[in-house]
Amino acid sequence: MFRLIKLDFYDEFACLMSECPDNCCDEDWDIYIDDATIERYEKMGIPDLWSKITAEEPHRLIKKDHKCPFITPEGLCSFHRDYGEEYLSNTCRSYPRFASTYGDVYLETLGMSCPATVRHVIGCTSPVSFPDRIYYEDRSEAGRTIGMTDTEKLARAIISCFGPGQSPIETYHALLKEFKCAPEFASRQKLVAILREISENTPSERYVKDLFDEMKDEADCGISADADEELMNAEKILGRGRGCFAANVNRILLFEHLMLDSKNEAPDPAGVIIEGMIAYLLLLAAFAISLKDRQDADDELIIDRTYRLMRVIDHSQGVLKKAREMMKNQP
Repeated sequence: MFRLIKLDFYDEFACLMSECPDNCCDEDWDIYIDDATIERYEKMGIPDLWSKITAEEPHRLIKKDHKCPFITPEGLCSFHRDYGEEYLSNTCRSYPRFASTYGDVYLETLGMSCPATVRHVIGCTSPVSFPDRIYYEDRSEAGRTIGMTDTEKLARAIISCFGPGQSPIETYHALLKEFKCAPEFASRQKLVAILREISENTPSERYVKDLFDEMKDEADCGISADADEELMNAEKILGRGRGCFAANVNRILLFEHLMLDSKNEAPDPAGVIIEGMIAYLLLLAAFAISLKDRQDADDELIIDRTYRLMRVIDHSQGVLKKAREMMKNQP
């Protein structure tokens, strides 16, 4: 018997494949190949296998010019095309799906570092949720239940605070006040400076560089006393005609991180909330840079900035904790 918690649109996910604006197969992060998949590939007699996958363990793809060696010129996976999804490695078959276990409880969610996930979220007309269901292995278990942990109860209560039409910034301030934490609000310029520093020498560094290339003046990284108005304006533009998008980004991010934090010996929900707020502020800073003097943004710009920022967060180890410390220590 086990209980499964699943993001409500998890089963609706579909890869954009050749239509993806930034295929994950072209990313700089390492893609590891599990032993069972390696054994299968050897038995299949894949040509030049060991020139494309490292012989040492853990095995991983050998990329050239950021590209997977099995990718086609059209941006499609040759393994998926020629053999089927069941022949992909665990990593390639699952991303951006993420699964975590908590005893008899399983969590399945989707990463927003994937443009397809963000595209779906931007089209949501209601707040996302994490319904659960109990699965029984035999009839003797019928009627038994697996209750929610304290962390799950807290996670569900926290994400319910993020609703359509509300300002997530104001919601974070209310939550931090409830947890007796001082809000860690920062100007756009301060966030930009932090984002640049924490992304250096990481797999997703190029996404931050793209943001700086769009700035009118790269020297515009000083701290302005009233620069937080730009973040509030970016939030208004982000929510214009997209009443659930900002709420849902925070719901997905916080639920996953709060559940993951529950694996620690001493969970720190207040710390996760602060880091969630920092992630959201970094996202607003990215929008503020791109918007400049514009009063509106199209969906493609929002999708682009969201998945790029989430790749920096997801693929730079401890990036939010580092940003949190920097925010505390910088004037």
